[in-house]
Amino acid sequence: MVDQNKDRMITPLKVEVKKEKAVRFGAKRKNLLKLALLSLSLIIMIVGGLWLFSYLSRNSARTVSVPVEKVTPEPQSKELPAEIPLSQMEEDAGRVQIAKEKKEAEQKLSNFLQIKKVLDAKGVAEWGGELYDRMIQLSQAADAFFIHEEFVSSSEKYAEAIEILNKLSDGTDDALRRILNEGQMAL
Repeated sequence: MVDQNKDRMITPLKVEVKKEKAVRFGAKRKNLLKLALLSLSLIIMIVGGLWLFSYLSRNSARTVSVPVEKVTPEPQSKELPAEIPLSQMEEDAGRVQIAKEKKEAEQKLSNFLQIKKVLDAKGVAEWGGELYDRMIQLSQAADAFFIHEEFVSSSEKYAEAIEILNKLSDGTDDALRRILNEGQMAL
């Protein structure tokens, strides 16, 4: 029997590992990771949206409103109306005057800020020199007057500051030429 086994030759069997399973496992892993990240992103967006909604409901936008007195017509009677005390009329006139002064000061402040914004975009702080410094001092004084409810003084200071801003605005071309000449000389 030994001779029969000698004639036979054993050939090795080829074993191949299927790469599909390894690839599928990696693909499943990637898909699972993508799904987890997508779920996490969705959860973060929902939580963030709820937080934003909660925050906005607690901190609503604040608007400034001017109190308006509602005047209701009194029923007409045949009797003559009682005279309004002079002191109350003076108080009402004083309130109206203060409101008018405040509105004028606010308008001057608004004009000042608009012009200053335009000039700041042109770099007025760099080339404005003494005029710019004077304008800053006037605006700070005007702000202080406004805070202390001295609206007439505030309005006057804003008007002076606007006047200086207008001078600076008119001088932008000259300032540009001067700066270019200085740069040319430096080169």
